[in-house]
Amino acid sequence: MKRIDRLNNDRQIFKALTVALNESHRYSNPSYKSLVNYLNGKDLKTSWGNSWTSKSLFRYL
Repeated sequence: MKRIDRLNNDRQIFKALTVALNESHRYSNPSYKSLVNYLNGKDLKTSWGNSWTSKSLFRYL
């Protein structure tokens, strides 16, 4: 993945995570599993082009 593609992918991922966190309950943060399901539901891929797992999201963050 080229650098510009990686930056655009990162922007999309952060926007999606921001939306997911804003939709969560006020006093509890969503789990990694729910965030992973949200990212995979939006068809966002990791920088390697794979689907998200809890471990990959933990490493990414």
